[in-house]
Amino acid sequence: MSSQEVILTKTDEPELVRMYFDRNEEALRETEERYGSYCYHIVYSILRDLYDAKECENDTYPELWNTIPPSVPSCFRTFLGKIARHLAIDRKRMDDAERRPAADLLLEELGEVLPSDADPTREVSFKELCRVITEFLQALPQEQRVFFVQRYWYAMSTKEIAKTHNCTDHRVRAILSRIRKDLRIYLEKEGYHV
Repeated sequence: MSSQEVILTKTDEPELVRMYFDRNEEALRETEERYGSYCYHIVYSILRDLYDAKECENDTYPELWNTIPPSVPSCFRTFLGKIARHLAIDRKRMDDAERRPAADLLLEELGEVLPSDADPTREVSFKELCRVITEFLQALPQEQRVFFVQRYWYAMSTKEIAKTHNCTDHRVRAILSRIRKDLRIYLEKEGYHV
């Protein structure tokens, strides 16, 4: 994040969303100015290419424009990050058709703990699963929660996480492994078949 970047407060976010609903093109400029480095960080962590990351970041804004309306984000920053992340993953899958995409590796890691009966096409059960996982993460100590989010949301490698937190790669991998095992147990207690 640049020192010049302005972060929207929760009270500013509804105004920005209202600009999208009013179809005010100034909303795109405001979004890029305030959230550009945030979006870039997300897509770069997945794509690992400066040019592709910038192009994907730029693709995020028209996608947002086409999504609001009808969608009304409860948290604009998270909503925007989700769009950027999905675009980057889609692009990575296309670019790495012959190689194993990082996103697939992450899904494989989480595949050990995610319930087989969670169907993303059944929105109610999938939303419930997301709620349960969020509850689990909120109960974790902050460092563990940050490791998990950096690995499975931002697609950071364990080496990058270790460098960011000034610890060893082995420690990060051990903590993530423990979190996945604990998540599996938690989901089974909540009635999900893993």
